[in-house]
Amino acid sequence: SKTKKFEEGPILRRDDFFEVVVRLAMARYAYPDALGQIATLDLADAVRMFIDQNILENLPRFLSEDANTYRGTRLYTPQVHNIFQENVDALKRLYFLYSKAPPRDETKGPLADMGEKDDRRLMQVEEWHDFLRDAHILTDFKPQGLLPFD
Repeated sequence: SKTKKFEEGPILRRDDFFEVVVRLAMARYAYPDALGQIATLDLADAVRMFIDQNILENLPRFLSEDANTYRGTRLYTPQVHNIFQENVDALKRLYFLYSKAPPRDETKGPLADMGEKDDRRLMQVEEWHDFLRDAHILTDFKPQGLLPFD
């Protein structure tokens, strides 16, 4: 199963990530510092302080922007729409080249069924990875075992 593939290699699962955050928060705020001071004895406060003061404070601004605001100001614009429209045929060809979607009905033409709603037509992670690698958007560095298709 797909889930099994994720569990086979060395990965950081969501619960492992949260455990790391909690342990770092404890080390940073619930244990004595160099001066012997303890910021808090409350674990929830330590986690909140760690997230606020160590994670959020150091995030690049664009990562903390509201997703809908980002989409509205940067993606759903007339300029982006025009670029997509000018390149729609090339984008469709790239999609069919990399996607393992079900075969098209060739009698309708090469791009006829592109607008159909079908989840099987969504590109999977490994398909995107192949496309990004071939387009030289991804570097050659990839930690082994992190992705299910390694």
